[in-house]
Amino acid sequence: MLFRTINKISNGKKHDHLINLHLSHKIIGIFSFLLVCTIFSVLFFFDYTKKVTVYGQLKNKNGTISVVTRNPGIIKKVYVKNGQYVEKGDPLVEINDDTLLAENLSLSSVKLDRIEQEIESIDIEVDKLKHGNKVESEISFTKLSLLNKEVDVFERQYSMMKERLEITKEKLKIYETLSGKNYISKMQLLNEKDAYRALNSSLLDLENKISSTRSTIIERNLSNRSRIIDYESDIEKYKRLRIDASLRLSDLILSNMEVVRSPVSGIIYNFDISLGNKVGGQILLNVVPTGSDLEAHLYISDSIISNIDAEQEVQLRYNAYPYQDHGSFLGVINYVSAAPMFNGDERELSFINNKHGSYYKAIASVVNDDVINLSPGMTFEASVSLKTKKLYQWLM
Repeated sequence: MLFRTINKISNGKKHDHLINLHLSHKIIGIFSFLLVCTIFSVLFFFDYTKKVTVYGQLKNKNGTISVVTRNPGIIKKVYVKNGQYVEKGDPLVEINDDTLLAENLSLSSVKLDRIEQEIESIDIEVDKLKHGNKVESEISFTKLSLLNKEVDVFERQYSMMKERLEITKEKLKIYETLSGKNYISKMQLLNEKDAYRALNSSLLDLENKISSTRSTIIERNLSNRSRIIDYESDIEKYKRLRIDASLRLSDLILSNMEVVRSPVSGIIYNFDISLGNKVGGQILLNVVPTGSDLEAHLYISDSIISNIDAEQEVQLRYNAYPYQDHGSFLGVINYVSAAPMFNGDERELSFINNKHGSYYKAIASVVNDDVINLSPGMTFEASVSLKTKKLYQWLM
């Protein structure tokens, strides 16, 4: 009995195990079917917008001013750096060629000596002029001093003679009264009249001398003023001649040295030339004029260019402003080039690593609202949404 009971129990467990195994197979089958249906639905019925990262750079909307060297030479001095603001006319770099400088100075040595001799002769003439003016001034001063002393003597004599004339006049009146009363002879009266007339004539002569001497003093003062004016005019003339000769000398010395100056006020960028570099007829740098709007230039690989459209929004992440701190900024594409960039445009792509194939340029407007300080030349990563497709189409 016991054996039969154990055997029944054992058979029941086997039956239950078979039932459970059958149910597990059904559940797995149903789950697999549902999974296949889900994958199929996702692949064939769900839309997916793929996003890619492209690289770009901020540029001036109205273009930039390229600064080019006129002559070949070596960079001897650098005055600016990228991102620096400059005013119109500010020096940017100084270029010269030591070999060319030596050759030209050797060829121009005769001209250089001639200008230096000209300056030396001008200095000698100026020294002569100053010495002559000094001597003439001393002589003129001495003569004027003597004439002034002579006038003083004449005026004292005149004063004394005038007093004598007044006395003689009074005496003559007395003689006329005495002659009328026959107290003196007519001869005495005539002698007194002759003495009065002689004294009066001497007084008039002395007046003329005083007047003539004063006129001479006035003429000499005028002559001195005229001489001083001529002297100052000659000095100014020699100064101008010397300045002109000095400028010609400087021009000769600096004729082999070019100081490149900024054509406009703005911001320096794309300046990658260092001290000692050899240059010649090439673009040294670019200047972005002040007050210019910025736009984002995106460089898009030929593998995805067909998915880029105008008026498409992009998210810009500027390398100068970490995404974790500042987030991304909106941009709207308003232009997509129809042809790839030429080899001559490779300089624009210099900041992109691992370039593959050809690149197209897209231009997007920048929405900033002065949240951050943007400037030309800043690089960025742009998140671009490609066209929306079924998932299976992206996998094909």
